[in-house]
Amino acid sequence: MLRRLSIPKQASMDRKQASKNFGRFQVGLANLLTIEIILQLSALFNLPPAKERQIKNARSEQSTPSLLMVATMKEMGIINPLDISPLTKALENLKLHGTLRDIQTLFQNYNENTEDSTDSKFHGKRDTFLSSLRKMYVSQYDKIQPIPYIRDSVSVNDVFVEGGIEIQKNTQRLSRKAKTESTDDEKPDVKPLKSHLDIFNEKEIDSKRILVQGDPGFGKSTFLMQTAYDWCFSDDSSPLRRIDAFVLLTLRLLGGKLSVYSAIQNLLIPGESMLTEEEIKKYWLVWDRW
Repeated sequence: MLRRLSIPKQASMDRKQASKNFGRFQVGLANLLTIEIILQLSALFNLPPAKERQIKNARSEQSTPSLLMVATMKEMGIINPLDISPLTKALENLKLHGTLRDIQTLFQNYNENTEDSTDSKFHGKRDTFLSSLRKMYVSQYDKIQPIPYIRDSVSVNDVFVEGGIEIQKNTQRLSRKAKTESTDDEKPDVKPLKSHLDIFNEKEIDSKRILVQGDPGFGKSTFLMQTAYDWCFSDDSSPLRRIDAFVLLTLRLLGGKLSVYSAIQNLLIPGESMLTEEEIKKYWLVWDRW
């Protein structure tokens, strides 16, 4: 006579919780993988060229290179709810010690049963917030219409032109009278920047409050769109890597919004993320280092 074996209820709940935690880990892992790291891992894991191109060129709202790379590693068995050692060994071989440490900490946090942990819930929501921002920027700026009366859409990468940005080395402002009486030698000294990303390089501008000035049509809005797009795919060498959350709000869309947090929720975060205005405010205060 065959006996029917039933799975203990607690074991079933543990597996369900482990699966839930692993899903959160995958989202967090995607936020740590840059294009440079993805390409290095692809070569190390001997991914087929077609698969590597698919990952590199992923630019849809549902999939980014980092999310697709995580899904690929899961399919290959490189990561699973109980073990990520193939990934950690690969990162160690690549000497990506900082990324290795961050991923090990992330896996340890999500591998614990933290359903009742406020800290774990906070980090899970934070990862959702960052992932939602990246998806929104990729969706918006991978297909823009630079000329309103032409329907063709192009990536902001194909529109943005590098160069022409200068930094005022002498930041002391002259009075109106002083300006009219000043000579050419007394005009503020300026220094051209090699890249728009140098604006966020602390070696070039040691300030957290930066004013970008330019006449209409000079590309200020395109610069911001390009920077938001770059932030989504920033690697370890990019100054944008140190920016936890890049929030781009257009003033003309803020009409009727009662707060910055409400604007972020309505304009930048898709409804399926289920993030509330209070949660966004909480994350914003944590990231605010000014």
